[in-house]
Amino acid sequence: MAEKFEILSRYRNISSSKELEEAIKNDRVAKHPSWEDLIVIENLEEKVKRLLRAGSILNGTV
Repeated sequence: MAEKFEILSRYRNISSSKELEEAIKNDRVAKHPSWEDLIVIENLEEKVKRLLRAGSILNGTV
């Protein structure tokens, strides 16, 4: 998740992928490279979700 926070630190007053997406849509940040940054962040978030699900299955908490 350090990579996510490093990417978000490039943008003022933005602390989540949802906020970055809204900023892009409302032209508050340049579309390039912010779209690419958003894709990277969303992929990282999805990977974390998959890992948490896998951990839950292994621990028998699902």
